[in-house]
Amino acid sequence: MIKLRRKISLFILILVSVYLTAYTVAAYTICSKYVVEQSGKAYWSSGPAGSLFPWPIKNGEIGIPMLFELNGTDLLIYNYLMKTYLLVILCAVLWAFTILLFYRQIKS
Repeated sequence: MIKLRRKISLFILILVSVYLTAYTVAAYTICSKYVVEQSGKAYWSSGPAGSLFPWPIKNGEIGIPMLFELNGTDLLIYNYLMKTYLLVILCAVLWAFTILLFYRQIKS
């Protein structure tokens, strides 16, 4: 019973790690191309505005050359998770924990 729980926990941890890694890559890619900072504020470079939550979506294909301010959720993700590299650190810690759990599973 305990081994089954460990296997399920490991599987869920691998899924979360893969999702968070894919999210991180997508978010940094989109922000590097479509987010600009002016006067200490972050903006989408053209419209309609994109989104960073629940999955990073680039701004619209219309390409209206205007600055659209990031909404509250996107601003939180951009300022506190991406600019501080906390998202990357979280991915690294999660993968380290996943590898440790995988190693313990194989060893036992």
